[in-house]
Order: sequence, then structure tokens, then C-alpha cells
Amino acid sequence: MAKDFNNFDNSMNVGNASNEYKDFSHIVRADISDGFEDSDSSLRPKKLNDFLGQTTVKNNLSTFIQAARERQEPLDHVLLIGPPGLGKTTLAQITANELGVDFKVTSAPALDKPKDLAGILSTITERTVFFIDEIHRLKPAIEEMLYIAMEDFELDWIIGQGAAARTVRIPLPPFTLIGATTKAGSASSPLRSRFGIIPRFEFYSAEELAKIIKDKLLDPFLLLQPSADLISCPACLLLCH
Repeated sequence: MAKDFNNFDNSMNVGNASNEYKDFSHIVRADISDGFEDSDSSLRPKKLNDFLGQTTVKNNLSTFIQAARERQEPLDHVLLIGPPGLGKTTLAQITANELGVDFKVTSAPALDKPKDLAGILSTITERTVFFIDEIHRLKPAIEEMLYIAMEDFELDWIIGQGAAARTVRIPLPPFTLIGATTKAGSASSPLRSRFGIIPRFEFYSAEELAKIIKDKLLDPFLLLQPSADLISCPACLLLCH
């Protein structure tokens, strides 16, 4: 049986594999895009000017981003507060694009142990935007580690056990933490106090939703993917008047 699998694996690597194998290559190879992820990514705005709605949030954030760019310093830490589905993750990505820096993303439930956070922080570059979704769900031990990273740009790590244990502080490049939460009251007070910029998202008006939908309906992919939900939504009805 092992031999059969080896033969199959070799046939996939050799250029003359059968058509049967080639037809299924997109299922087992992660480097081949199916087109849908690309289209979803294309729908997300890349710049602040392309982000519709949330005018107050955009204006305030634009001022801070411009100041950080001029000083060539990392943006102050940002806590995005608001209901789900209003664009907090998209705005975090836009912030990284506007600053021209790397963007790393994770969620609090995915950070199970302090070493998970340490693994991410040890790979960031200077002025990286590090985004944590559902930040109010961080475990206490991870949150404590994050405090020092946010304030001093250092990582506390314990080496050894028992009486021989000692703490080593690992320097980190200055970075920007952007946290997103739908439950600001669930985030601890010490965590909230470490964010210098705390914009609050509001629900979109019917006019803003209509403008967003009208703008995205011009996308060729959507024109080829009719949706009953899209057609029947209240905001879409405004486009008919």
C-alpha cells in the first residue's frame, strides 16, 4: 500500500501525470486559488477613501495615521468597538495598507497558551499592525503578557522550572496592536487603558447601505452571481427609486 501511495505522489510531481490526477489538483493544493477567495478579497476596500460609512471613525483614524506616517513611528494602539459585521477587520487591514506596513491577524480564541502569542510577536517586523479579533476573550495569562508587549515592546519569558526558574525579557520591534471587540464591557479595564485610540462603530443608515451595495454591484463577479438575499434587502430597494 505504501508503494502505491509513493507512485501516486511521484506521478503528481512529474509533468506527465494523468488528466484524472490533474483534474483534482485544485482540491489538494493550497497554492491554487478557486477564484472565490480572490473575489471576496477584491470586495474589501484597500484605502480609507474607499471605505464607505463610519465617517467619524475614518476622519479620526486618518489624522492619527497621517501623524504616524510623518513621524515614521508606529501608530498608537487601537481598540475598535462595535457590533459584528460593520467592518472592524477591514478597517484594521486598511490601517496597515495606509501605513505601508505588515499586517498580522489572529483572534483571541485561537491564542490558547502564552507561547502562541509569543510565537506571533517574535516574528513581527517594525511598525507591524497586529490585529486581534474578539480581544475581550483573551485568557488572563495571555493578557498579562500582552500588557508588557504593548507598553515596553518587550516579551517576558520564563526559562527553567522551580528554584532555577528565571525571567528573560526579549525586546520586540515597536508595533501597533489593533483589537476588535463587540463587547467593550467584557474587556478588562487594564486592557482598555492601554489603547490610545478607541473609535466606536455605529450601525449604517439605509442610505449608506444602499451606497455600499450600489458600489459593489459594479463588481463583475457579483453581476454574474445573482442573489435573492441581495435583491430583497431593504437597502437594495432604495436603488430602485
